[in-house]
Amino acid sequence: MTELITTANFKAITISGSGMTARILPFGASLVDLRLEGWAHPLVIGLKDEASYLEERHLYLGAVIGRFANRIAHGRTIVDGQPVLLDCNAPPHHSHGGSNGFASKFWKVSKAQGASATLKLRSPDGEAGYPGRVDVIATYELVPPHTLRLTLEATTTRNTILNLCHHPYFNLDGRARIDNHCLQVDAERYLPCDETVLPTGQINHVAHSDFDFRQAVRIGDKIEGGTLYNNSYCLCDEPSRVLTYAARLSADRGPQLEVWTTQAGLHVYSGHKLKTESKGQNGREIAAFGGLCLEAQNWPNSANMPNFPSPSLAADETYRQITEYRFQMTR
Repeated sequence: MTELITTANFKAITISGSGMTARILPFGASLVDLRLEGWAHPLVIGLKDEASYLEERHLYLGAVIGRFANRIAHGRTIVDGQPVLLDCNAPPHHSHGGSNGFASKFWKVSKAQGASATLKLRSPDGEAGYPGRVDVIATYELVPPHTLRLTLEATTTRNTILNLCHHPYFNLDGRARIDNHCLQVDAERYLPCDETVLPTGQINHVAHSDFDFRQAVRIGDKIEGGTLYNNSYCLCDEPSRVLTYAARLSADRGPQLEVWTTQAGLHVYSGHKLKTESKGQNGREIAAFGGLCLEAQNWPNSANMPNFPSPSLAADETYRQITEYRFQMTR
């Protein structure tokens, strides 16, 4: 059924609390603006015109990604012994749930009050080729101290696979590029990928490589050296029930960000393809390297890799994951 597109679909909701304000768009359950009291600049990349998110959906600006974040090799996998065929919207692979994934859906706002907002989405059995009807709940909360918490929950009517994630582009200092940002990732292993951004299947140690962020590294130095990032870091071998520290992002001015998550991986994307004709917030241009993606998720192509954390979700299980973005003013 074709979704009716109206102005109301693009009316963002605002939540405030703990010295922060966030705006969430029902389209893609997208975080379109995030502000910290005492700092004039937005902390995430967003568009000036909210209706432009439909045209720029391929950028996934602040969206909730599903059913499966990142790549599934050649759009093929097996669930319960049966082949599953998915559209290859990032040839030759399936990416971010396909050409009409969760990031391109109009979510229903079930609650928006004070410091929290809850959005819901139902994905029918067989949609995009995935088995099982899936019901998803995304809850944004502003909690002390200066933290945005995103909880993603889901159930299914049939055994299926699920890998949800959030896709914000962070820019903490308000400059056009993230060169002056420093990144530290609490991971000793990462997944090398080929030219199609598909993991090779190897799990490499970061030591003596351009992927070593165990100590804070200035991103601009890596970019100037010719290194681009679109890789996942292995935080642990399976999703956790408790929040664990994943990464820290800072700049020479503005707030510092820590990412804490229950997810097994953190995908780092340097935003080198971030370019659009649409204007950003405050009428500014959005250009390559304008923001850094830190996407807490399961490992890419885990549906086909038995040595990766399993993305399987049984009909009698509840999927639940939490990611927190914790901010602290450093100046």
